[in-house]
Amino acid sequence: MARLYPNDAFEIDSDGQHQDELVTLRHLGEMLPDDYSVFHSLHWSHAGKSSVRFGEIDFVVVNRSGDVLVIEQKNGSLEETEEGLMKCYGPDRKALSSQIQRNIGNIRDKFKKQHGRDATLDVDYLIYCPDYRVVSVNAAGVDACRLVDKASKGELAERIQRLLGPGSCVDVGLTDRVLNFFAHKFHVAPDIGTFVKAQRQNYIRMLEGLGEVIDKLEFTPFRLRVVGTAGCGKTQLTLRQ
Repeated sequence: MARLYPNDAFEIDSDGQHQDELVTLRHLGEMLPDDYSVFHSLHWSHAGKSSVRFGEIDFVVVNRSGDVLVIEQKNGSLEETEEGLMKCYGPDRKALSSQIQRNIGNIRDKFKKQHGRDATLDVDYLIYCPDYRVVSVNAAGVDACRLVDKASKGELAERIQRLLGPGSCVDVGLTDRVLNFFAHKFHVAPDIGTFVKAQRQNYIRMLEGLGEVIDKLEFTPFRLRVVGTAGCGKTQLTLRQ
């Protein structure tokens, strides 16, 4: 069984906006072996010189080698035009090939930016349209073997394994970097300087109150004996007197 990210995707979709994609996610989780990790509804951002680009990928499948397969799922009807497959959003039309190539290009650039100029991300793609039967494919940006329609949707998991393969654990470090990249993971560490400064301020604030109380006491000719644990401020109180 494939590993799914997020693992609570079936619980958090309370408004039902991703029901069609969740059906696919459940199918991939059950039909793909544990060589694969499947990310659903992956959001990405990429900062350029003058603007920030945003996007979303329906599914990203990663094998044991860190190789990536991007899946764009389009439910409902499509249009086959001279420019290729089109999805209509009201009066607007978007070419599937342009959309998926844009996603691939941006996540490659983002990965290289975060892991160095020599870092490469091996990315392939697949277009999945479970409600539409494609009659013909005549577009430079879409390959027939990378398109699964209504007639072949039962072969989705098989097609993924054919395109991506199980991979191997030769470079575990690369695979971990790829998985962490798509899981949006980051590491944080405490700033020691800030921690020490806060402790010093807290120590002084507590000591000032004790010193003010001691200053107001009269013991002549007697002396005040202060007993306390290590670090409570006995030495600083003595120096103040």
